[in-house]
Amino acid sequence: MAEFVLNKAQRLTFDTSSPNGILLFREVSKLLVAYGSRILALPTTTDVYGFKYKGIWISLTILSQALAGNYVNFGVFELYGDRALADALDIALKMTLSIPLADILAYRKLTRAYFAFVEVLFNSHLAFVLSLDTRTFMHIVGSLESGLKGLDAGISSQCASAIDNLAAFYFNNITMGEAPTSPAAVNLARHIAECPAVLPAVSFVLYLVRNCFLVRWFSHFLTVLKPATNAYA
Repeated sequence: MAEFVLNKAQRLTFDTSSPNGILLFREVSKLLVAYGSRILALPTTTDVYGFKYKGIWISLTILSQALAGNYVNFGVFELYGDRALADALDIALKMTLSIPLADILAYRKLTRAYFAFVEVLFNSHLAFVLSLDTRTFMHIVGSLESGLKGLDAGISSQCASAIDNLAAFYFNNITMGEAPTSPAAVNLARHIAECPAVLPAVSFVLYLVRNCFLVRWFSHFLTVLKPATNAYA
C-alpha cells in the first residue's frame, strides 16, 4: 500500500474533475482506521517492535505519502462533511502518542516515519496540529526539538521545516499587531499563552542547528578546496 500511494515521478495524475484521488484516500483512511483501532486495543507483548511499532511506522509511511502525493484536494472532505481525512489523522496521532518518545528515537525506521509524518502535518495540515490540546501540541513540538538535536541530517531538516512553518504562521497571524481571528491562530495563541517558552526555545535550537550545518558545510568546502589550492601553489 505504501508503494501504491507513493506519487513517484508524478505517476498518479488525475483530471481536475476526477474523484479518483479522493476515492483512493478514502480507502487509505479505512485501512489505517481499521488497523489502528485494532492495534491500539491489543495488549503490548515482549516483542513490541515486531508486534506494534513496525505496523505503526508502515501506517505512518502510507499516510505521509498519501498526504504529500499532491493528487487529493483535501478541502473537499471538510466541505462535504467527509470524515476520511479527520479519521486518518486522528488514528495516526493516537498511534504515535501510544509510543514513548524514547522508543520513537530508538528505532531508526520508526524515527524516520514519525518525523516524515510530523513534517507533512506542519507543512500542509497545521490547523489540525493547532486544534489539539496544549499537552499534545507541546509533546509534538518537544519531539521536534529532540529531532533537531539528533545527528541525522535528514530528520533535522524535516524538523527544521516543520518549525519554520509554525514560526511563519506565528509571525504572520499573531505578531503583526492584530488580534488573531482564524481558529488556527486563536489555538496557537492559546498554546503559547499556556506555555510561553515553547516557541523561543525551539527557535533557538533551530538557530543553533542551522549554524551547525553552515559550519559543517563550510568546513567541507575548505576540505575540498584545499587540494585544488595546493595544486596551484
